[in-house]
Amino acid sequence: MTMNRLKMCLLLIAIIGQWQLLCGQKITGLTATASSGNASLAVDNNTSTRWESAFSDPQWIVVDLGAEYPVNKVIIRWEAANAKNYTLEASTNGTDYTVLATKTNMGGGNRIDTLSNLLVTARYIKINGTERNLTYGYSIWEIEVYQQSAPVLTSMVILPNITQTMKVGSTMQFTAQGLDQNNDPIALTDVQVRLNLPLAVKTARAVTAGVSLPVAQADGSVRVTVARVPVHEIICFDL
Repeated sequence: MTMNRLKMCLLLIAIIGQWQLLCGQKITGLTATASSGNASLAVDNNTSTRWESAFSDPQWIVVDLGAEYPVNKVIIRWEAANAKNYTLEASTNGTDYTVLATKTNMGGGNRIDTLSNLLVTARYIKINGTERNLTYGYSIWEIEVYQQSAPVLTSMVILPNITQTMKVGSTMQFTAQGLDQNNDPIALTDVQVRLNLPLAVKTARAVTAGVSLPVAQADGSVRVTVARVPVHEIICFDL
């Protein structure tokens, strides 16, 4: 029997299910404690009220998120009596803290500090002031904490190659790899690979037009068996 060879042209079409997207949402329902002063005024969603500490160094304020979150960004809306030097710290238990950022020689006046790309899991966020810009206490209008965006499936690729040549009747495995918004691998869920065969190759036995094959969790793989067709025909289908 003559073994004809077929070239398969692979094009990728992902049918993607609904993905939950956190989109860097602001965390609500915050509470706060501090070394002095009314800490709740820094998390009351009111930029006309403020927390003010005692007139000495150091002073701190701790924001309780209510549960652990993947924290990505903290915004501190300082009043003119702000911190010249301070650290931003995070904790899961309220006792053991990790320093996320150290700020030094920060300017005076009303100031908004945005600390992003923190990428930490935390329940407690602490601002530890070590030196003031003025003789007054540390003063903050509002503290905002944002959770990081969930990985989002933005593209898929077929591995090992876009174009493969196979023997008639042979079987070859292709792997569908999902990539997120940072071009990092992401698990594939609720994704189907659709095979759309042109009418010219309707004699193919292993696959038919409109067949949908599920892709497994993580790196999904699909096996495609090529049926016998005339040697001059090219099987082009969408994965």
